[in-house]
Amino acid sequence: MKVHRIALFASLIALFSACTLPETQRAQLIESVPVAERAYIVGKYTSDCDLNKKKTECTQPFSLVAVSYTNNADPEFEDRIAIERSQWTRKATTEVVTDFEGGKVTHFFCQAVVPGDYEFYGAWFYNYDGGGSGYTPQAGEKFSVPFSAKAGQLSVLDHIDVSVTSTKTLLGRRTGAPGAIAFSKMGDADLTNAVSKCPEAAQTLPKARQGLDSTATIYPFPNVYDGSSEAE
Repeated sequence: MKVHRIALFASLIALFSACTLPETQRAQLIESVPVAERAYIVGKYTSDCDLNKKKTECTQPFSLVAVSYTNNADPEFEDRIAIERSQWTRKATTEVVTDFEGGKVTHFFCQAVVPGDYEFYGAWFYNYDGGGSGYTPQAGEKFSVPFSAKAGQLSVLDHIDVSVTSTKTLLGRRTGAPGAIAFSKMGDADLTNAVSKCPEAAQTLPKARQGLDSTATIYPFPNVYDGSSEAE
């Protein structure tokens, strides 16, 4: 069993590495673009967390909940917007704001990207615990939510909410399961928080909303909802 878990985790790493530029290479690629010609994507990213009875702690059901995007002209330039937690402390390792009443974690983001046309295409609901298990874009249904990032501009992706539901394991226990991806417009205060995550020199760049709030809700793993599919 231990060998199987190690092999599963190694396979996941290989799978993700094969589809994306390593972080250092991606950073070097962005660094090669003159500052004035870089593009940025900003927004608000939320997901669910499980509240304890006292509402003093809220634990994310998955170690990683993410949406992946790629550059249409260069598919090797791929990244993701994510919320992660430690498998040891079970605390968020991504900078988040926790809503202890609503059971939500919020991550305001600003990511530098190479100018171009992009699309969101897949979702991750993954646990590093026990050697790794969960749901990956390769196992889910692909989707396409396009957006563009222009040089010297902040592309506003607004609010992306990735919900988490639950399903039964073969032993009858409830466990975290993929939910839906919903897009909506964020308010001025949230936009200010997102822009504050950008480098100071980029915070005054002109903003361009991408209109993602008109996107229909996406269910990246639809079979989970009718009980015909369980976590891997």
